[in-house]
Amino acid sequence: MKKGIATLVGSMLLILILSAASWAQTAKYKLDGRVGYLSSLDEEYESTAVMVIDFQYSFTPNIGLRFGAGFTNIEGPDRLLLDIPNLMQYLGSYISYRVSPVKIDQQYFYLNVVLSAGKKRFTPYMCAGVGLYQFIFRQTIFGLLPIIEEEEALPLYWRDNNLGMMVGGGVDYYMTEFLSLKFEGLYQKILNDFIKQQFTFTAGFGFNF
Repeated sequence: MKKGIATLVGSMLLILILSAASWAQTAKYKLDGRVGYLSSLDEEYESTAVMVIDFQYSFTPNIGLRFGAGFTNIEGPDRLLLDIPNLMQYLGSYISYRVSPVKIDQQYFYLNVVLSAGKKRFTPYMCAGVGLYQFIFRQTIFGLLPIIEEEEALPLYWRDNNLGMMVGGGVDYYMTEFLSLKFEGLYQKILNDFIKQQFTFTAGFGFNF
């Protein structure tokens, strides 16, 4: 999988170098803001809303490079996901326990190559690239029927960082030369052991300058 990521990054850099050498016009810029829906393809995690913002630099009318970030909150299963130090000692003070659903703050940062049909009123495009994903997990354990003391909650907090790959596409509708309406679908494959793949569908506005 790491070899595949290295090949993808190398291919993107080669495309950018060739396109920059073949186009002498002034570069175009685009700032997009979108909101939409994130669906985890792992069944035990809930689907939720997502917010995305990205900035694109166009080397040619058909090839661009964009940097972006996405932010969302996910609710996971109500089972204990961690084996942390002193956890069994804590639970040993209680006859039983219950846990809250896992709350996950997710933010990801990505680099995409964008291939488009040029600047027309309706402009379809494809995109692919790599991303860095950060997950922040929150869960609470409630001890029940204490042996020596009253019920006590144990909050859990941990984070994890992972790499991922993404591919997708969308369409820009140019309402004016400087303002466009954007719709995009993006499949994301994440290199971890919990949320392994997800899909986002977003819509918003692009400001071109």
